[in-house]
Amino acid sequence: MRVVCAVLLLLLLPVGARSTAYAAPGGLGVRLINGTPGAAGTVDLPLTVYQVDGTTLQPVAAGRSDTQSAFEWAALSGPVDARYVISTTYQGVAYRTDPATLPAPAVTLRVYEATDDDTAIRIATAGQVIVSVDADRQQITVLETITLRNSGPRTFRPSTAGPRGPMGLLRFGLPGGAGNLTPDSRLAGQSVIQVNTGFATDLPLPPGDTTVGYRYDVAYGALEEGGYAALTKTLPYTVDQVRVLAPPAAYTLRSPQLGAATTTTVGSRTYRLLQGTDLPPHSEVTVELRNLPLNQPLLRPSNPWLQGIVGLLLLGAVSLPLGYRRRRGPAL
Repeated sequence: MRVVCAVLLLLLLPVGARSTAYAAPGGLGVRLINGTPGAAGTVDLPLTVYQVDGTTLQPVAAGRSDTQSAFEWAALSGPVDARYVISTTYQGVAYRTDPATLPAPAVTLRVYEATDDDTAIRIATAGQVIVSVDADRQQITVLETITLRNSGPRTFRPSTAGPRGPMGLLRFGLPGGAGNLTPDSRLAGQSVIQVNTGFATDLPLPPGDTTVGYRYDVAYGALEEGGYAALTKTLPYTVDQVRVLAPPAAYTLRSPQLGAATTTTVGSRTYRLLQGTDLPPHSEVTVELRNLPLNQPLLRPSNPWLQGIVGLLLLGAVSLPLGYRRRRGPAL
């Protein structure tokens, strides 16, 4: 009977309570540091403790930094394998710590002074991958990964409120005709607006490297030898390195600015590679793809059957008026 009652009680417990072991309360302390040289201390800033739950953050505690730019939560309880981050907002920019487990008495939360000056921003690496070529839709899918480097001592906080207007935002170039833009989670969490050469966002860039990604589609047209596309984009900042990767395929790949294609291995896959270094700001780079597959090969101008049909149609268009005149006879 006791065994039966124990089983019933176990079944009545919530699923999470049956599967999760909880740790004893542990301390969590934080010390705030302003990473901009000569800047003031970080006193009386709002602090929030989040428990990391997969890809989401669940708030579990709050506080404010004291006169020593620090704060401590003496007792926090949660799952034994739980991780926690501490977040604050300084000069309109959100910062947070790396994940930590309990107890963690000395977590560092680093903030920076903000600026709307982007002269310290450059592109460390600009990677472009030709993901796929869809012959049915005559469409190319491209994935771009950009590592932005802020070499200054302040966080670049993009804004349209300054004298530069929309040019004060963080900008990315896109080829003409690009559509179905899909930003990664970092960019999707910010405002994204279209500009004349691509798109822009208000994503802040603290000192150091920040990597973002996005994908898009570009339609391609038809030439006598097959499909053709010229992916031309403007790079708004100085670029240390550009890399364009494409899988082995029948279409050709070239760029007037990046030179001839070579091959490289990424993981276990082989790619064709175009690359360039030390490009000045506002450089224009074109990647040409030729001999792309077409969804209607019978309509290619080089098709001899199509040429014969066009010839017959032209001959008919010329001969019909002549035959009509012969049947009518000479005019009176």
